[in-house]
Amino acid sequence: MRRRAFKWAAGAAAVGVLLVGLFLLVSNSSLSAVKKVQIRGLTGDRASRVKAAALGQSTLSFDEGPLRYAAAGHPPVKSLTVQTHFPNSVDVSVVLYRPVAAVGLDVNSMQAVAADGTVLPDVPTNGLAFIEGRVVGGLVSDRFVKQALLVIAQAGRGFRTRIGSLANDPKFGLYVVMTRGPKIYFGDSSDAKAKWAAVAQVLSDTRTRGASYVDVRVAHRPAVGGLKGGVQGGIDPADPNQPVSQ
Repeated sequence: MRRRAFKWAAGAAAVGVLLVGLFLLVSNSSLSAVKKVQIRGLTGDRASRVKAAALGQSTLSFDEGPLRYAAAGHPPVKSLTVQTHFPNSVDVSVVLYRPVAAVGLDVNSMQAVAADGTVLPDVPTNGLAFIEGRVVGGLVSDRFVKQALLVIAQAGRGFRTRIGSLANDPKFGLYVVMTRGPKIYFGDSSDAKAKWAAVAQVLSDTRTRGASYVDVRVAHRPAVGGLKGGVQGGIDPADPNQPVSQ
């Protein structure tokens, strides 16, 4: 019985050594060399560098390190994942941090910040919405700034490119100043997506042209001000708990 067990163990060990040897042989040969690279989320020179770093590697022993190094740049990489497909192809998916606002106490201290509050050093701030707030370390902790970032993140592309700045009013809370269009009172970041939808609906009405502000602190009861005849519909911006008298 012992002799049989010994022979079985010896045979298993020999098979294991053979398989390891075969794996090493294939992984170091042209049989598993990467020849096709598909990249998502990255274009231009950075994508070319990532492709060059992947080509020639083995799909059986792929190293993501060189790809991460090759993908470095602005905006910085948030995540990079690789899926290998034996024998010769890999899929590379890259997610970049996208700057959505410039945060700082003044023009000289502004830094680009992503929607999740991650500070992006050395990323240009030109054209970004400005939020006044303190930036300490690599992640924004200021409560107002975090709320403002959530509001920007929920804005559609058409609105996001028109946001000039976000600030806080002691009476009405968080508001957005558009580069083209009225001031928009949000109050806070709650229901931000629904509030942007209300803004879009209000501004699509030709009767609101020329409005100085849109109040969406209560998303389903927006108010428009600055028009002839005073506040139109929705809620009274002086008291969000009171409907406007019709």
